[in-house]
Amino acid sequence: MTKIKNLKTKQDIAKFVAENRLAISCSEARRMIVCGKIKVNGKVVDDISHQLNNGDEVEVSTKKR
Repeated sequence: MTKIKNLKTKQDIAKFVAENRLAISCSEARRMIVCGKIKVNGKVVDDISHQLNNGDEVEVSTKKR
């Protein structure tokens, strides 16, 4: 789980996941979001346009379904 600190503005979730090496690219991060493999504050995110806020906790599941 990755907790977001010092985020000054809202940030796109796919870009955040890719930049923090939780996915290999933004495209891969978007696929993971659509498949329900990313949670923010304990809730599954299925909207690729979701914006992260300072203090959000991001969890990425790597389990195959």
